[in-house]
Amino acid sequence: MLRLTEHFREQWKKRGNGPVPGAKEVEEMIEGSISLQKDRDVYTPRGRRFKVLALYWCTEKDVVFKVDEKRNTVVTVISKAVTSDEGRGTRDE
Repeated sequence: MLRLTEHFREQWKKRGNGPVPGAKEVEEMIEGSISLQKDRDVYTPRGRRFKVLALYWCTEKDVVFKVDEKRNTVVTVISKAVTSDEGRGTRDE
C-alpha cells in the first residue's frame, strides 16, 4: 500500500490543488503519470550515499510527485502554484 507523508499532505493543501487525495487516488495518478526520473542511490567519491527520489509528472493535475519507491512513500508534490508567503510567484508571473 502506498503511503503519503504529512509533508505531502501539507504541500498539496498549500499549493491549492484541491482536497488532499487518498493513497489509492494518488497511486492511480502515479500509474497514469509520465516517469521523469527513477529512484536511485548516488555516492560521492568518498562513499557518502545520497537518495534521489523518483519523479512522476501527472499531466492531468499538472503536478510532479516525488516518490521513495523503496519505501513505497510519496514524499512531496510540486506544482506551479506557489504561495506568496514563500517569496515566489507562480511560474506564469
